[in-house]
Amino acid sequence: MMDQNQVQTHVGPYVFSLFFKLNTRTVYRTLSRNLQVFFGGEACLLILLGILIKNQGSIGWFASVLFLGGFFFVLLILFIPKAVKSVSQRTLNEEIDGNLRLKAGYTLTFSFSEDEFEVSAENSWERLKYAECYGYLEDPEFLFIQPQKNYGYPLEKKNCDPDQLQFLKQKLVNRIR
Repeated sequence: MMDQNQVQTHVGPYVFSLFFKLNTRTVYRTLSRNLQVFFGGEACLLILLGILIKNQGSIGWFASVLFLGGFFFVLLILFIPKAVKSVSQRTLNEEIDGNLRLKAGYTLTFSFSEDEFEVSAENSWERLKYAECYGYLEDPEFLFIQPQKNYGYPLEKKNCDPDQLQFLKQKLVNRIR
């Protein structure tokens, strides 16, 4: 049985941006890939139609318009990952700018026991059971305990001993995608 342990973590814009990127990377990667496939199909269709029309020897200007449209979609395919990343970064910046408490930073205190844990901040407190949590996300610096899919409490790994981290990983489901 694990003894009651307390760990503190400072939360600010950096920690929020790590969680945001971990939690949304699959969504944005899938969106980018789907748009690339869609525009790739459009590009191939227009270029092939242009080739067919050109080979028939009629309406040369129309074949040229189809070729140009196809190459426009090829350019879109190259631009999509940068555009999706830009939208993601803008969304992150808006979330941070709109949250004064996050911009100022605050400290979370965790208390762990065998079947549940408590999280407290200056003005709030919550007790959660591990079994009721959505899971966790992890990067080299933090373990984010997720009570819900799009919400996570950051736990700074350097403030925890390895046994404590291993215990939490066994109790929670890894949601790295």
